[in-house]
Amino acid sequence: MHDDIPIKDWPGLDERTKTALAARYVGTLKAFVWMSEDEAGLEALREAGLTDERIAALREDARRHLAALPEVVVHGVLEPFFETGTEGVCWSVYEDGKTGYEGLHQMGGGEHLRIIGREGETLFEGYIEPDDKKGWREYPARPGEGYGQPVALGMWVHWTQAGWEPDDWAQLFLDRHRAVLTYNKKRN
Repeated sequence: MHDDIPIKDWPGLDERTKTALAARYVGTLKAFVWMSEDEAGLEALREAGLTDERIAALREDARRHLAALPEVVVHGVLEPFFETGTEGVCWSVYEDGKTGYEGLHQMGGGEHLRIIGREGETLFEGYIEPDDKKGWREYPARPGEGYGQPVALGMWVHWTQAGWEPDDWAQLFLDRHRAVLTYNKKRN
């Protein structure tokens, strides 16, 4: 409908709707950029019938849209979300005043996060930089085959924040600390 117009400029949408759309859109765009820069992801896109030229054009289009998105700030609590199909814990913020999936904001990289302790102190503040190697373990059902993923506090997870020990990062989420998650925050 509005392929060439950034969400912030879409006509007829109130600010709350634009903000909600932008927050959901960010994850999809970032996932495509990541996939198109990863060798295995690139191969999957080629197998889906996309040419290298089309992948490059779509990647640049995704970057352009990401740059045009407004900053979106979410206040809530840390949530170690998982369900059938996630194949591990997804580090998330559950937004204040929302219910169900509507309030769930999964992090995947590039978001700015501030974690607030019980006394109001900052426990972490920075950009999310996933490390999917730290804490990696082989799946017990497939020994010797090289298949596995990171583990934290005995749970399969997708990643740990770079520079953190997996168990320490996971404990922040299990303690359900207050958090402020910012999508599309410009780096200085």
